[in-house]
Amino acid sequence: MHPADLGFAVFLMAAFVQRRGDLDRKTSADILGDDLLGFLLFELPWVTPSAIWRRSALNQLGGWQETLLSWQDIDLHIRALTAGIKYLKFPEIDCHVRWQYEPTKISVQQRRSPQHLRATDQILSRFERLVHAGPGMTWSRQRALCSLYFFVAECWLQQGRRREALAVWARCRRRRLAPAGLHRIGSLLLLLQTPGSPLRPAAARLCHRWKGLCRLRSNPELI
Repeated sequence: MHPADLGFAVFLMAAFVQRRGDLDRKTSADILGDDLLGFLLFELPWVTPSAIWRRSALNQLGGWQETLLSWQDIDLHIRALTAGIKYLKFPEIDCHVRWQYEPTKISVQQRRSPQHLRATDQILSRFERLVHAGPGMTWSRQRALCSLYFFVAECWLQQGRRREALAVWARCRRRRLAPAGLHRIGSLLLLLQTPGSPLRPAAARLCHRWKGLCRLRSNPELI
């Protein structure tokens, strides 16, 4: 591939707390793989600082979608991948990011704030449209979208909002992404994990295995 054909390039990112190297955490070093599936599974093959963009590619995509409350980085990369923008991945670390927990960060709010969680309905519908309009829907991509709906449902549940959790998961069924059996079992597992339930610890372990069996994660870990 000629460099002039590339819309962007991706390098590794390493995280640290106080000084470089004190935290053994970096983005995936895999050069090959289904990156679209990785983003749809919310497993993030790379993050925003890892990519170096050609301005023409960003202009083609329409730039950063500032109207979204969160998931703007995932949205940008899914748009690039579904639009067929050419790119290459390199195994070298190109940037270092200080890792710190801050409750006001968008990456925290997108999992806890009711306002952000409600906004995910628009975002998930947008991802589905992008997949249909781009490379097309496959079983794996459909199942990955199911995993995002279930992820949002679990975020609602962690806030003690069982009704909202079940409603999000029901939308996945109404959009014909989740088959009836998957939806029924997922609903039961959400109910069993309601905060305060004595069955919650066991149900959480069972849910972890179920997500592996049903390919709601890219790695079908069963333990």
